[in-house]
Amino acid sequence: MTRTLYKCKECKKYTLEEEICPRCNGEVYEPYPARFSMEWEKKYSKYRRQAMKIRKEKT
Repeated sequence: MTRTLYKCKECKKYTLEEEICPRCNGEVYEPYPARFSMEWEKKYSKYRRQAMKIRKEKT
């Protein structure tokens, strides 16, 4: 079983608590970026290109 490490926005300390920081009762967040997946990139690339084309046409 793995647990996610969280970081407090207030005191900048790491914790395993998911809701609030046990030290200062501040809000916590996951300090890691989202995972990159080449399969996801291929799957949605058509929609990304369409959105880029629409944005380009508006300017």
